[in-house]
Amino acid sequence: MVGEKVYLPNIIFRLVPNFTPPGKAYNPYKATFRISQSVTKTDVRAYLAAMYGVQTTYIRTDNYFAPVRRAWNGTWVRAGRSYHTYKRAVVGLVEPFYYPMMPEDMSKADREAREESLD
Repeated sequence: MVGEKVYLPNIIFRLVPNFTPPGKAYNPYKATFRISQSVTKTDVRAYLAAMYGVQTTYIRTDNYFAPVRRAWNGTWVRAGRSYHTYKRAVVGLVEPFYYPMMPEDMSKADREAREESLD
């Protein structure tokens, strides 16, 4: 409707591939996200339901901290630029989710159809 306020959250959810051990099948009922440290499980559930209409069965979160080291002046600092502190959220899904195929894995006809749809 015209003039209706729309709330768009100012957080970033990065969808990352699920960890699948070699020789095990991919679990389509699980999705993994990298999120901000301040996002809670309730925020994750509300965000996925409101923005994408995705219903969840469980949410598990893990905090990953960048390693620290002692600097030359005796203070503690985060080690290097390649390490970042983040939170990982593993979400159980009601409906299965499959990643889109990479162009290298598609047949030639499917790849051409995909290129046409993108143009």
